[in-house]
Amino acid sequence: MENDCLQRAFSHGEYTVLWKNELSGIISKDQDPARPYSPASDDSLHDVIPSLGPYTRPTYHADGSNSTVYKSTIAPEHCNFPTPSKHPTPPGLAVALKVTTPSLLYPPHDAYSEAIILKLLLPHETILPLLETFTTPSTSTRSSHFVLVSPFYPYSLANLPPKPQGNSGSQISLIKRILWDTISALDHLHKHGIIHRDIKPSNILLSHPPSSSRAYLADFGIAWSTTTHAKATEPPAEKIADLGTAHYRVPEALFGYRGYGTELDLWSLGCVVAECFLNELGGRTWEPFFDAGDLGSELRLIASIFQKLGTPTAESWPGSLRLPDFGKIQFRDFPRKSWVELLPNAPEAARDLADKLLRYEGSERITAAEALRHPLFAS
Repeated sequence: MENDCLQRAFSHGEYTVLWKNELSGIISKDQDPARPYSPASDDSLHDVIPSLGPYTRPTYHADGSNSTVYKSTIAPEHCNFPTPSKHPTPPGLAVALKVTTPSLLYPPHDAYSEAIILKLLLPHETILPLLETFTTPSTSTRSSHFVLVSPFYPYSLANLPPKPQGNSGSQISLIKRILWDTISALDHLHKHGIIHRDIKPSNILLSHPPSSSRAYLADFGIAWSTTTHAKATEPPAEKIADLGTAHYRVPEALFGYRGYGTELDLWSLGCVVAECFLNELGGRTWEPFFDAGDLGSELRLIASIFQKLGTPTAESWPGSLRLPDFGKIQFRDFPRKSWVELLPNAPEAARDLADKLLRYEGSERITAAEALRHPLFAS
């Protein structure tokens, strides 16, 4: 039975769901619910598989929360895809195959919506393009999978290779270029009514060597768009609040507000800006600016935000009055820390940009267009 689940699954997450469903069936037959089981190691799921659609021998690259990414190459008959540089895609170019199982996805995760958003969006030089999509047929032993194909980039901001030897100025220049590309992508999205909703270092991709690469914003699996969502599953005033990666979640959504807009992305961007000057690019670890703990605790994240930015009140955060869950818990009154204390090694302009993005009041956060004109990028 477990082997059957392994054969049907394309990712560790999918295998876990399938195996748990099988276990539920066993338990319902009055077998011991405490009976232990031993899932197979990830390695058994990450070998080279024979093919995915027209792509032969794709190799495992990484697992996401609801997908698995494989690496492959473009066959000669698939060499006319547009690339970010708008040149035809040469045969042999590495591509990423993002494998999803629609039947196992739950809102706001939606691979079909991700594909629609990317297909309708005008191309942009720092947004990872969608080359094609295809669906694998279901069989008696395997579920159908929806696959999104994009150019393959081996690194993200969170897992760059060890930094090259050089002075701090070269590192700051690289950080500024990565942030510029990311903000430029966000500006393009926001002007087209799209909220990414999962801005974080691992969704900012770079090629090798990173020092000469553009940064590309990726993973639109939980993005919201006026085109795909406004009259369907998530009307503008009723968006899902429980979403995003824990450390980067916005305060208003943590307190249950569902009418947020593009300002949600700007808070997450502020977290990324702070982390770029808190961590060493290519270092062994990546420390989040706000800490939700290993389990992604909302209360721990809120406490971490308050400890750094100060505990807000209805007077200092007027928008808190419209938040369904604000005031339900009494938090300790933390004083606001200075940005010199929070980011001691950052240039003053970087501290100022982080400060203008990490505001409790969403309307006070500078827009992506305004961030592109910030003094940090003046030179």
